[in-house]
Amino acid sequence: MKKIYIFAVVLIVLIIGIYLLKSQYYVKNMLPLSALDKIENWNFKGAYTDNIELKNKAEDEIKKLNDKLGIASTDYEIYVSIANQYMLIGDGKKTYEYLNRALVIDSNITGLAWHNMGVLLERLKAPNTAKIAYERAFTAQNILQYQTAYIDFLQRYFPDEYEKEISKTVEETPVQNTLTN
Repeated sequence: MKKIYIFAVVLIVLIIGIYLLKSQYYVKNMLPLSALDKIENWNFKGAYTDNIELKNKAEDEIKKLNDKLGIASTDYEIYVSIANQYMLIGDGKKTYEYLNRALVIDSNITGLAWHNMGVLLERLKAPNTAKIAYERAFTAQNILQYQTAYIDFLQRYFPDEYEKEISKTVEETPVQNTLTN
């Protein structure tokens, strides 16, 4: 009898564990904070923070977007959109959470969530972790916008690495002849 009881408890714990791993309540942290960074306050002044009407609009949009999860578009786009709404109202913790949800879906092909994570972490004064996010945005999606954001970020926070990156970029970029005969 005791063995059956233990088996039942283990089975229940296993089922709950599987549920949490697959549910929206579990979010894999795709970018843990660097040991060199410490976030003092996850809240900040967002574009809508001081305007109750706009803040309510963002919160309504978050509810609408949450209702679309698993139904329309891709969840990646919805998670990034929800994160953007939280960014507007200045909720860094929720922005971080929803960007992580997007990155669980796609962290290798699309750079948008990585880029937005870099913007968030820079705003939260976590430059070492933001640097990783900006690098990953450019690695995932090699476009000029992400390269420029990364280089601009390095110039602000890591001037020595900025100089190295500029030198590397100049060396790797082919010179185009704009003079034609």
